[in-house]
Amino acid sequence: MVRICSCVCKNNIPWENVVGYSSDNAAVMIGNNNSVLSRIRGKVPNVVNIGCLCHIMSTCTQ
Repeated sequence: MVRICSCVCKNNIPWENVVGYSSDNAAVMIGNNNSVLSRIRGKVPNVVNIGCLCHIMSTCTQ
């Protein structure tokens, strides 16, 4: 999360411009408690989460 914050701040991107987040489907990335997504949602409540299509398709085919 520190790298995301520093990248957003370094490039002068307002948090209001962040509309989506995509990562692998690990709980540490998209879980409800203390994940990267939950921390981003603390700044931008309406951010859209898009899970990794490759991981989703892999799970479906197994």
